[in-house]
Amino acid sequence: MIFSLVLMMACSEKENEDTATEETQTETSSEDTATEETTETSICDEDYSVCGSLMMPDSFAGNTVSMSIALFASLPPAGPPDYSLLQVETPVFTTGEAYPVEIGAVTALGDYFLYVAVYMEGGGEWQPASGIDYMYYSDEAFTFTGGAVDFGEINLIMAE
Repeated sequence: MIFSLVLMMACSEKENEDTATEETQTETSSEDTATEETTETSICDEDYSVCGSLMMPDSFAGNTVSMSIALFASLPPAGPPDYSLLQVETPVFTTGEAYPVEIGAVTALGDYFLYVAVYMEGGGEWQPASGIDYMYYSDEAFTFTGGAVDFGEINLIMAE
């Protein structure tokens, strides 16, 4: 009888250990799944993507109205862009922090200059207003071949 009681207790402890192990494995598996679900995938390695980041100067102040990122076959821009890549209403910039840009499905092929305009309250609409808006244009054209294009970190400047 004592032997049966000891055997029952040992089996009960083993069952509790197995259940605890299963619960720990389930928790670990749930954590792994949650980690996989929250891991963001970047489009920047995909074909036909354009990526980089924008930086405002230390003197940045005011309220943004919109931002436009476009491609032009030649500079200075004369008319509408060859490709309009991104339009953002009231983008949020913070001095000293990069503003990430990830654009997918860019079908441009050939050589194009990158042009960025950030329009501020009281600034321009189709062209950046001198002393109010911020801008950037590339000195050299980027070659678009269908692969990923990384324009790196761009420092925006006050429009002149």
